[in-house]
Amino acid sequence: MAPRNNNHRGHKANADNIPNTPAPVLRQPASETSNTISLNVGSSWAAIAARGVVPSLTRAPPLAPTDEDIAEATATMASMPVANDVQDNASIANSTLSASASRPIMQNTKRDRGGKGGRSGRRQTAAQSTIGGGQESFPIIRHCGPLMVFSPFPRLPAELRCKIWRFAMTQPRLIEMEWGPSRNDENISMGTHQWHRVSPRSRIPPAVFWVNAESRAEATIVYTLRTFDSITAGYKPVPTEKQIYFNDDVDILFFGEHSCITTLMYTPAVQRIAIHMSGKIEQCCDHDDQTYGVDGGVDTMQALHGFDPEVTTHSHRFVGVPGLKEVMFVVKSRIWPHGPEEIDDKCILFPTDSNGITPGQGRFKWRLLTDIALVELGQGIYVNGGKNIWVGNDKPTFSFASIRPITVGNDLKVCDGIAVSKKDVAKLRRKNWEFLEQLQRRARCDITVLLEEYRGEDPREIALVSDANGVAIAKAEIFKFLGKN
Repeated sequence: MAPRNNNHRGHKANADNIPNTPAPVLRQPASETSNTISLNVGSSWAAIAARGVVPSLTRAPPLAPTDEDIAEATATMASMPVANDVQDNASIANSTLSASASRPIMQNTKRDRGGKGGRSGRRQTAAQSTIGGGQESFPIIRHCGPLMVFSPFPRLPAELRCKIWRFAMTQPRLIEMEWGPSRNDENISMGTHQWHRVSPRSRIPPAVFWVNAESRAEATIVYTLRTFDSITAGYKPVPTEKQIYFNDDVDILFFGEHSCITTLMYTPAVQRIAIHMSGKIEQCCDHDDQTYGVDGGVDTMQALHGFDPEVTTHSHRFVGVPGLKEVMFVVKSRIWPHGPEEIDDKCILFPTDSNGITPGQGRFKWRLLTDIALVELGQGIYVNGGKNIWVGNDKPTFSFASIRPITVGNDLKVCDGIAVSKKDVAKLRRKNWEFLEQLQRRARCDITVLLEEYRGEDPREIALVSDANGVAIAKAEIFKFLGKN
C-alpha cells in the first residue's frame, strides 16, 4: 500500500519539505487458510505476544510548534535558576531535560524560511530563549507516554513521597491457593484434600518492600503478615506455617483450578475472594455424605456463606468466610492462558461478560447467576434450613472476570475479549472477514479469532488488543453487527 501523501498544500514534495520521520505503512493482514481468518489469527495470547506489541497503523509526522508551545517553553526556561552566562543556562536546561531521556520524546522543529529562492534545508529549534543576555536554542518536548524515570523524586517532601508509596500499594494482588496431596506421610488416603497452601509465586513480597528503607517502612504499616496455609496438624508436608505480606483492603485470595470445596471451607477471614468458575471445584470433596450432616453436599456459594452450627455435624467445617465483601468468579479464557502456580504480581482481574469456553462452564455460570439474584433480593441461598447471614450491608458483591496481564510503562494496550456462538462466527466470516478487517483499521484494534481447540467448539473467543477506547469501539461494533445491542 502506497504511503499517504503528507503534503497538505498540494505542491510537489521535495527533499526539503519531507518530514524527518519514516513514511507511515499500513500492516497488511495475513492470508486466510481454511482454519484461520485473515486477521491476526492465533491459538492463544502467547501467539499475539510472539508477534510483539500491537503494531501502530498510521502515525502522523511532528507538527509545527504553535504559539502556545512557544509560550509554554519560554515560561519553563524563565522559571529556571538564573546563571552567569548562556553556557550555564544551557547546562541547566540540559540537566532538567535529562530526566526525560529514558522515555520516547518528540522534538518539534521548524524550518528557516529563505528568500524567494526557496526554503533552506537548515533546521532550527522551535523556540528561542534570551536568558543571560544571549540567545540560546532549546527543544520543545512532548511526552508520548507515561513517565518512566523521575529523578527529582528524592527531593520531594517526605509527606508527598509517603503518599506516592501508599498509592503504589493500592494495586490488588492475586494470592493463589492450591491444594496438597490427599495422602498423609504414611501414604494413607485421607479422602479429602486436608491441607492447602499459598503457591510459591504468590509468596514473593510486593515490590515496594524492595525499593528502600522509607518505602519498606510505609509498606509494613499497610501490609500485615498472615498465613493461609492449612492449620490441620498432621495433614501438611511441613511442620510450620508460612506467612506472607497481605493487604486486606485490596489483595484477593484466588482459588484456581487446584482447589476444591475443602479449600474454600477452610478459608480464614478475608474481604475479597476470586474463584475459578468451573464445576470441577464442586465435584471434588463435596461433602455429600450423611456423616457431615449436610443435605446434598456443599456447593461453592454454600461454602462461602457457611451453615448454621445447629444443622451440621461438624460445625467447625462450615463456618463460611467471615467479613467477605467481594466475590469474583474467574471465567476461563484462552486469550491469555495460564496454568496453576502461574499467577503472580503481573496478573490482574479484568471484567468480562464471557460465559466460558465450554457449554458446561456456561451452564455453571447461569446457576451462579440464579444464586446471586437470590442473594441480591435478600432471600439468600439454601443453607440446609439454617439462618441466612447475607442480609443488608453484610451481603458481598459478585462479579465475573478473566485474568489478564498488567500493562506497564509505555505499553498502554488493553487485552480483552468476547465470546460468540458458532453461528455468529459464520456471520463474521462473510466476504472473507471483510467486516472485521475494516473494523480493525477503523478502531485501531488488533482483532484475533482464536482457532478451535476441538471440533465444533462453541462458543468461540475473539481477542481484542488496543487502548481502552479502541477495545470499547471494537466490542460495540461487533455486538451491533451481530444484532446484540
